[in-house]
Amino acid sequence: MAFLNGITVVDLSQMVSGPVATMHLGDMGADVVKVERPESGDISRNLAPFVDGVSSQFVALNRNKRSIEVNLRSERGQRLVMELLEEADVFVENYKAGTAEGFGLGYDAVSSRNSEIVYCSIKGFASDSIYEDNPAYDMVAQAMSGSMSINGWPDGPPTNTSIPIADIAASMYAVQAITGALYDRDVNDAGGEYIEVSMLNCIMSWLGIRATASGVENEPYPRVGNRHSTVAPYKVYETADSYIVVAVASDGLWPKFCRAIGREDLITDPRFETGADRTANMDELYEITDEIMRRKPTEKWFDILQEHGVPSGPVRSTLEALEDEYTEQQGLVQELTTADGDDSVPVIRYPVDFDEFDAPVHTDPRPLGADTYHALRELGYDDAEIEVLHEAEIIG
Repeated sequence: MAFLNGITVVDLSQMVSGPVATMHLGDMGADVVKVERPESGDISRNLAPFVDGVSSQFVALNRNKRSIEVNLRSERGQRLVMELLEEADVFVENYKAGTAEGFGLGYDAVSSRNSEIVYCSIKGFASDSIYEDNPAYDMVAQAMSGSMSINGWPDGPPTNTSIPIADIAASMYAVQAITGALYDRDVNDAGGEYIEVSMLNCIMSWLGIRATASGVENEPYPRVGNRHSTVAPYKVYETADSYIVVAVASDGLWPKFCRAIGREDLITDPRFETGADRTANMDELYEITDEIMRRKPTEKWFDILQEHGVPSGPVRSTLEALEDEYTEQQGLVQELTTADGDDSVPVIRYPVDFDEFDAPVHTDPRPLGADTYHALRELGYDDAEIEVLHEAEIIG
């Protein structure tokens, strides 16, 4: 039994933040109906790289959903989506401010027709804020949140993370909020709920201890590259053939590290004996240990460090991570078929494991509009009525 069996989600989102949220709702068993523009669909359908003419980005973010094509620029198309929403449990949209309202699909309009709806709006910036009308993408939110300012080298420019963390942060909070609101509705008889998720707010919340440290010190948190600012040794080391991360985050780990690298004399060296000592003398510590770590290849160091109980890990490429034995053991990679079934695309499965529940891929990413007719039949339309809507270009 899937957690969200019986829950219907209408998804008017595109690109990353909304589609990741609705994908995971689908992973948990919800019936997700993705509403797309006729002919072009979700913007990410058109982003390279492609496999058999299908965008790998779209495949990665849109499993476990049905696709229908509706022209929302027509009043009839708007009424059709409202009919879907009258029967739905959840609505997710990530249009820029005012767009859903312009389509007659704002919260007030939808909730007046379905008081039980959980309506989730994902925005770049919060409503009624000074940035409400500003357009936003992931990198914009990273920049304005402060997170970009702490990534990169001390003498270099601020750097964004290649993973779209603002988009993903928003999607994760959206899923939390939606499932919480569904629980409140169904267990506490609380009725529907309006949820607004701001990408900027979400990524700022991820600053966490960095934000607190900055506030306490009344100073911007520094860029430290591949080091930790206050813990040592805690960094990326260059080895004889690549790179490895070593994380000695406590005084108890320090002797283990020293024994692993064959320098037991450093255990009681007054420059490095405590965490505070190692932080104060970080440059000296790294001058010694950098040279040692360059003597052996990464996998050899990984074996040695693991034998001594030192937290560490090779810096894998994305392809190496996909092919790692751990990844295979966990079954993290699943192959989804493309629309024509001639090829497959690797995606990362829903990453949480449960004792009694599995989150399988029950629907590969669907061709644009593949489920339009089926979804309308579920609403009570007969074939003749559907054909009229198609001829009028209301649906694809």
